[in-house]
Amino acid sequence: MAWPGSQPAIQAAPLETRLNAFDPAIRAEALAELAAMVRDGLIEPAPETDVVNMHCHTFFSFNAYGHSPSSLAWLGKQQGFRAMGIVDFDVLDGVDEFLDACDLLGLRGCAGIETRVFIP
Repeated sequence: MAWPGSQPAIQAAPLETRLNAFDPAIRAEALAELAAMVRDGLIEPAPETDVVNMHCHTFFSFNAYGHSPSSLAWLGKQQGFRAMGIVDFDVLDGVDEFLDACDLLGLRGCAGIETRVFIP
């Protein structure tokens, strides 16, 4: 088990920061390294729970909370979520990245879109 302050936790911190880079190649590389650390037992995510969050916004949603699609998938995996979904405002830009990240991490994922309409 990797404890806070341990070498794996120290190695993971900069990778987690890179998950929010605006360059998708940097995000993909960081996520692949984190997934390998999980696979190799260097990082132990929380056990899966019944918690789901199917209404998350990525930074494609007017930079809502500053999380990239990969970062949200990683957060869900680390917290032991059963499933996560993204619903960005008016765009589907993060869908492929999010679903690919969920697949890589073994997290159930879905995606939608949130929009508003004005009817005069």
